[in-house]
Amino acid sequence: MSARTDTRRKEEISSNVKGYLKEQASHFQYYPFAMDESTDVSDTAQLTIFVRGVSQNFDVTEEFASLIPMKDTTTGADLLEAVHRALRDYNLSLVNLTGLTTDGRRPWLAKSEEWCHL
Repeated sequence: MSARTDTRRKEEISSNVKGYLKEQASHFQYYPFAMDESTDVSDTAQLTIFVRGVSQNFDVTEEFASLIPMKDTTTGADLLEAVHRALRDYNLSLVNLTGLTTDGRRPWLAKSEEWCHL
């Protein structure tokens, strides 16, 4: 299999998984996010987001939602923008967000006015 075919198949699988999660997320009554900020082998900071949603029928969906590369900095404001982007990607409302779990690293603990309004 050529590298091009392999890449195309991975993109199709990713699109299918994201489409499935978007469809499931449309039924979430409540959901928390679990997030972890780390650095990959090329020294690029990245934010991993998992979501666990509960529907009106108490069906639980727990999925990997996003892996977001953090381009320049990883301040609290940058991380907050990444969270907002994930919410938009899955059409999730802040009203139904029940919790945020993090690894407790410094950017998450910073006194950020933006996080207080979340």
